[in-house]
Amino acid sequence: MGLKQNKKLIAGGIFRYVDAEGFAPTEPLTKGERTNRRLLQAALDSFHKNGYHASRVSDITERASISAGAFYLYFKDKEAIALELMKLLLDRLTRYVLDTPRAEDAFEAILEANKRYADFYRQGGEFNRAALQIRDALPEVKAMVDAVNAAVSRRVAEALKRRIPDTADYENERHALAYAMIGMIDSIYIEYFSNEKSPMRAFFSAPEDVIEFASVLWYRALFGVNPESHDGSRILSIMTRFVLPGSNSSRQP
Repeated sequence: MGLKQNKKLIAGGIFRYVDAEGFAPTEPLTKGERTNRRLLQAALDSFHKNGYHASRVSDITERASISAGAFYLYFKDKEAIALELMKLLLDRLTRYVLDTPRAEDAFEAILEANKRYADFYRQGGEFNRAALQIRDALPEVKAMVDAVNAAVSRRVAEALKRRIPDTADYENERHALAYAMIGMIDSIYIEYFSNEKSPMRAFFSAPEDVIEFASVLWYRALFGVNPESHDGSRILSIMTRFVLPGSNSSRQP
């Protein structure tokens, strides 16, 4: 699925994505729950198109075809609906990424986790930048983002200890490295998936290439070597050339 199609998916129906893969409600939705979803979807569309700061409650109600009075039955204000929307997305993101099946091959494990993480950026389009605005504007959202990063960091730090037992006594350093990798991935994905004029688009014509590129960087940072070659991997075959002459460039932890 291309970038344009992915951008339309989240703007056209967030709950088709949120409910995917076993996360759908087990009971039929009530009328109130359906209205709540319409408002959340409309808020997402408005933030996606206009950004968080420029969006108004009237933009949301118009998109949802719901009166302003009905809106205030569900949400106190724009900040409240933004908070609920981010809570929904971050909860889904956390479970989706942390449920990544553990692979024996370290590079395959990193690649699969980064694919899942990229799913949110690929479908968010310009909403990714609105999400940053919401995070900076609402302390509650910043706390939720910090909690997600902490959960992912723990997963990465534990995986590093499991694969390299000699790092067991260096918990702070393992967590610091994990946070650095999360920040790197966020920066790469925000730039690539949210900025249509980004030079990264010229460097990587396909999303799969930028995901693999980020995964190779992640692997090298964690293990200090290149991952072993995988058949048909163009990006990996190129990246393994970026080593000092005479160095031990490839090892599988």
